[in-house]
Amino acid sequence: MCNHSLDKCRRLLTFEYRYDRKAVMAVFKGMPNFTMCLGPGCDSGQIHGGGHDQPIMTCTTCNFKTCFTHQLPWHAGQTCDEYDEATAERLVQEEASMKLIGKISKVCPTAGCGANIQKKKGCDHMTCELSRFFIEDGD
Repeated sequence: MCNHSLDKCRRLLTFEYRYDRKAVMAVFKGMPNFTMCLGPGCDSGQIHGGGHDQPIMTCTTCNFKTCFTHQLPWHAGQTCDEYDEATAERLVQEEASMKLIGKISKVCPTAGCGANIQKKKGCDHMTCELSRFFIEDGD
């Protein structure tokens, strides 16, 4: 018979459960097909037998779908190849946008601000809307 109080037994069992779970998860994380669930609040994971050929991993705990290939929430409506193409296209568009922003704007010189400022019209003076820094266009 146990001589501990019910509260102490619960604390000990909870600690032992958490410790055992962490130890098991540490071993599993080293396995190549083991994937953690990315579902909100879910700390489960599983070995995904389908690998990259069957990239949708559905969590057995919460049913959240994770892409095994990309290690992201499942990209519904797109295969992995389609997702890769869309991502590459988006990166090209973002790079073009950053180049354009660099051509038509100046970076606010206020430490820690870094906002891009663009003169639209008027005199040669601009004020950063975030830092309120006053800038002359010739600077």
